[in-house]
Amino acid sequence: MKKVEDFILREIAGEYVLVPTGSASKVFDGIITFNEQAAFLWNNIDECETVEALVKKLTDEYDVDEEVAKRDVEVFVSQLLAAGIINK
Repeated sequence: MKKVEDFILREIAGEYVLVPTGSASKVFDGIITFNEQAAFLWNNIDECETVEALVKKLTDEYDVDEEVAKRDVEVFVSQLLAAGIINK
C-alpha cells in the first residue's frame, strides 16, 4: 500500500489531521482527523504491503488484541482506499 503524495499528516494542538495539498485539495474538500493509532498506521502504511503487516505493527506498538486490531485496520484501510487517499 502507498499513500497518495498529496496528503500530509499534521499534529495541531494535540490533534492529528490529514490535509489535502496540491491537486488533491481541488477534489477533496476538507480534512480528516485521526486518533493516535490511526496516525501511527498512516506513518507506517508505505512500508506495509498488506493489512496483516499493518496489524503486526499496531500490535507490536500498542496493547491491543490482534482480532480487534485486524478489524480496525481493515476498516481504516478500506476507508482510505475508497477515498482515494492510498493505493494498493
